[in-house]
Amino acid sequence: VKRLECIKTHVPQPDIAGYLVDITLFHLAELNIPRYNELYHRYVKDPQRIALYEAVTQKAASMAAGKPCPDFCFADNKGSKVRLADLRGKYVYIDLWATWCGPCKGEMPALLEIEKKFADKDIHFVSISVDANKHVDLWKKTIEQMGLKGIQLHLGEQWGWIKTFMPSSISVPRFILLDREGRILDAHAP
Repeated sequence: VKRLECIKTHVPQPDIAGYLVDITLFHLAELNIPRYNELYHRYVKDPQRIALYEAVTQKAASMAAGKPCPDFCFADNKGSKVRLADLRGKYVYIDLWATWCGPCKGEMPALLEIEKKFADKDIHFVSISVDANKHVDLWKKTIEQMGLKGIQLHLGEQWGWIKTFMPSSISVPRFILLDREGRILDAHAP
């Protein structure tokens, strides 16, 4: 908000202000916040950028609370396949991460603490790696080195599934909380 106020106050040129608002707000399109949508449309005039923004905000509706999470079938670190449908009956906390992501590795100790705190509760902790298939061995090694618990899955480059939750870019870490029936409670969980 402060950055937007600064742009509004100090940048009188409409094309430059539009560019700055675009780079400030575009990544928030997936949150579909009406106030930011209105500001984006007020300042950004490039039809191509507006079309991209609109596509992302429309896709955000598929991540809204109450929507079903798309089913998946990913390999775990032991060679078995795990489907979202297999996890029904308990809450599911999904951590999307990658071995190359510093912030992902930085949050792992906190995730381990949460898993320990809720070990006897009605919840599955599912970590899904977005590492490329050629890095599966590194993924498995990282799981072992970091002592990761919970259900460890590898996306296997099934980008269509992950783009449901990252319509504008594939950025991790990302946390998603699902209810017992596999419906989204929070696609931007803390």
